[in-house]
Amino acid sequence: MSHSASETVTHWLQRLASTAVAGDLEAHMALISPDLQLFGIPGFEVLEYDDWRRQCAHEFPQRLVRAIHYSEPRIRTATDRDILFSVIEAIETHDGERTGQAVEMLLRREGGHWRLAQQRILDEDEATHLGLV
Repeated sequence: MSHSASETVTHWLQRLASTAVAGDLEAHMALISPDLQLFGIPGFEVLEYDDWRRQCAHEFPQRLVRAIHYSEPRIRTATDRDILFSVIEAIETHDGERTGQAVEMLLRREGGHWRLAQQRILDEDEATHLGLV
């Protein structure tokens, strides 16, 4: 595992969480690739950048999210351009609801910045197999 890939992912996850909690839509979306593909949302084959932006634009002004926490990321593969990793994402809302899910994320270096290019929600078997739960 590349130490710099782990540091890159940890820093990126911290920025993703802090921009969401702060409700900073532009800073948050700067972390997301315009080519984003999100898999594993029930009822949807794939969600894309515009879907993510629309959802955040709806939720951020309401300040629904109190905190987002991530487990130690497990780097699966890393190159100078891509970092594929798995992590547990835990979200706490202002009304006290807590949800958690295992996700696989692909960060891609675009224009000198790391951006989320793909995310896939993992089922329990995959999460267990990867040692996330």
